[in-house]
Amino acid sequence: MPININYFEDVLGVREVLIPESENEKISLLFLSLKALTPAEQNLFDKIVAATKLPLQQVQHQILDWDRLWSDNLSYQQIVFLGEPPQALIEQSERNSDGSLTQISSLEEMINVPVLKKKAWESLQIVLKKIRNKS
Repeated sequence: MPININYFEDVLGVREVLIPESENEKISLLFLSLKALTPAEQNLFDKIVAATKLPLQQVQHQILDWDRLWSDNLSYQQIVFLGEPPQALIEQSERNSDGSLTQISSLEEMINVPVLKKKAWESLQIVLKKIRNKS
């Protein structure tokens, strides 16, 4: 189904629409969690994404979905799991042996224990360095 760009401009007031050139678009940074984000968690997540200074289309959050995660349609440079990742995800990452999985505290934990934000940011700095080195 074609996208009606005029609808975005005329009705929604959107001045620019970014359409992926390919279905195999590269996501630099994928955040995974086991549940949907609360409004407070979404607010913190938005701040984290802004702090990465990556283009928004290169950062994504998903609730863990095995079929989508390992599909050929999307590829990820780095995966950051918010909270404790399931053992199967750890094992899959070890089989890939590319060091693409990083675990940080869940957003809920960071909201409740603010000192965890600093540790998470330090881990994200390492992830961002890996992304920039691959670019």
